[in-house]
Amino acid sequence: MNTSFSSCLTLDEQRRSERRVFPCTKPLPAKWTPNKFSQSDLGKVFFDRYFAKYLLKTPVKLLVIAITLAVFGLGVYGASSLVPDYNAVWYMRDRCVRGYLLLMINQDIAVSRWR
Repeated sequence: MNTSFSSCLTLDEQRRSERRVFPCTKPLPAKWTPNKFSQSDLGKVFFDRYFAKYLLKTPVKLLVIAITLAVFGLGVYGASSLVPDYNAVWYMRDRCVRGYLLLMINQDIAVSRWR
């Protein structure tokens, strides 16, 4: 594992030193510069200018906590209202219905009813 990582790292460094985008392509021109848009960090701009400014206000904090508690409550309610009603026969195909497994399940159901 370590050897393959080292070899891939070596091939990548060779590709970068030859100024290639992909290993099988021709090298980039010497005066090529990356696009300004691709060099900007839009996530940092969004979080610094907009998201952090509003999220750190007290009413928004309370709203986030209320939404979190509501979603948690709905999850607890949904988990507590699950009914364990499973029957393997529902998922069998028609050609398997007359099979050995169905006979064993039916016998088990018949025996469990008499217990």
